[in-house]
Amino acid sequence: LMTKISNSDRIILHWEMALITYPLFRITVSTMGRLLRIQGEFQSSEIRNRVLEQYSNCGGIPRAVYRIIQSVNDWGLINYAEGRYRIPVVVPNVESPMLLAWLFEACVLASQRDHWGITDLLQATELFPFNLGNTGHLVLRQSDRFDILREGLDREVVLLAA
Repeated sequence: LMTKISNSDRIILHWEMALITYPLFRITVSTMGRLLRIQGEFQSSEIRNRVLEQYSNCGGIPRAVYRIIQSVNDWGLINYAEGRYRIPVVVPNVESPMLLAWLFEACVLASQRDHWGITDLLQATELFPFNLGNTGHLVLRQSDRFDILREGLDREVVLLAA
């Protein structure tokens, strides 16, 4: 896969691997995405406090959260200015249907949930730094990696295909 994607798309692949491999990464970036969606900016102390609510006050957690924030900043997915982090003006586009499907799959696997509402997955806070475009529905429907089921009259649910 690494040979099939451009250098600029490699950050997406690394994001996917970090989501699946490191639960603290997922919780931290999900919290970052939620605060950016609500406030448009955040301070590292806000993220640290919210993550500590879930993990209690383990000694290494605050330092690890700070390092995750710094890594995301170093990757150019957030900007630091005047003591606050913000989304950059230009965000990476996920144009490859294959990468988009992998990103959705990583989100589902990392969450350890059986299923996601389709709109919840398309708006997952873990995926905040990427512009997913308008093709997410189509990618989910055409990919053999997912099953989409209908719940009731107006809710569609995404499952990983067996």
